[in-house]
Amino acid sequence: MKKIKVSWTIKYPHVVYGNPYSPIAVCIIYPHRYPDRGVDFTDFDAKQYKEYISLCERFVSYGAAVAGLQNTELGVFYVAKTILSNPNIRYLVVVGKEFGHKIGSLYRSISLNLYDESIRRYLSRETFDSLRSQIEIIDLIGYDPFKIENIVKKIIEASYQESPKEIVFNGRKWIVWDKGAVEKYISSRKSYRLSILGYTIIIDVDSINSAWIVTLDMVSTYGVEIRDWRGRRLVLPYTLIINIDNPLNTEGLDKASLDEYFNEMLSGGIREGESYTYGHRLFKWFGLNQVEKAINKIRNGYLTQGHITLYDPRIDLESNDIPCITEIHIKVIENEVSLRASIRSWDVARALPFNLYALSRLLELIAKELKKSIGKLIIIADEPHIYL
Repeated sequence: MKKIKVSWTIKYPHVVYGNPYSPIAVCIIYPHRYPDRGVDFTDFDAKQYKEYISLCERFVSYGAAVAGLQNTELGVFYVAKTILSNPNIRYLVVVGKEFGHKIGSLYRSISLNLYDESIRRYLSRETFDSLRSQIEIIDLIGYDPFKIENIVKKIIEASYQESPKEIVFNGRKWIVWDKGAVEKYISSRKSYRLSILGYTIIIDVDSINSAWIVTLDMVSTYGVEIRDWRGRRLVLPYTLIINIDNPLNTEGLDKASLDEYFNEMLSGGIREGESYTYGHRLFKWFGLNQVEKAINKIRNGYLTQGHITLYDPRIDLESNDIPCITEIHIKVIENEVSLRASIRSWDVARALPFNLYALSRLLELIAKELKKSIGKLIIIADEPHIYL
């Protein structure tokens, strides 16, 4: 059977890595705190963590390619990234009891091909489809992983067999064998142009989805782990510049949720208790419609001076809830409108597609008002990061 040579180039915490040629991975729903969560981490948490990691080590010793813990929904992003980096993995065992976070429900949605709102927050449509085409999910959700360790062991061992083997458990059955590497090597990596200038990385891509995937690769590969009041993050220690040649290309994205986000921004609303919204600061901040004023300034001949600020030092210097997008610059050169946004801090796993889509639609709106062609969307990000 066909196998593809791979190695674990990116390793995440709370995960045990094994033989990359193995066809099976194990995800354990973990109902406790991780040891990096600060003063609330108790002796009981430490004991539980040690026991669960030991279980992961045993699953790897039985033959799993990788076995790890997941205690929030965001973990599905890292699981997908790990699996799609290794075409030899064809099964994912998900085991454990849900405890508040709907982790098991996410995997059941994937298994049932339900690309719903809960999934859209963490996986692009392209990633979702790639994951489904590569693996079969073996659903042991709701069971204590320690009590059914032998069942998981049997499934792992069966996955190595060249002939299909039936595994039966509590009236359910799975046919498991080593299918070999997925025929088409599905990789989350996209082609792109990259330049490094000092402490700046410059990426040229053709779409928002490509920007998302490449940025995740950059942060995952070169990020430095930082722990602060926000938790544990991988932070890219470079300024990142992204040039998107075709910002209206929505291939691989879920437009329904993105349109909802953009339309809410256009409304300019702000709810009670919110310190800011992008829409409010763009269209209604102190009674100003900054977008309209920028358009009028360009119409009046100031072709490179359409400037919008989203940062208010009177409010934001004393706040922990500060706009991540701090300013927007619009210019017209050779009858083409481009938009550049500066981002001070950026959750690239969750916020990036929404931010870029909203900015691309804003660019489209401005170009239409000015009766000009749509140019590039350019991002300058000072702290791209992924929460761990």
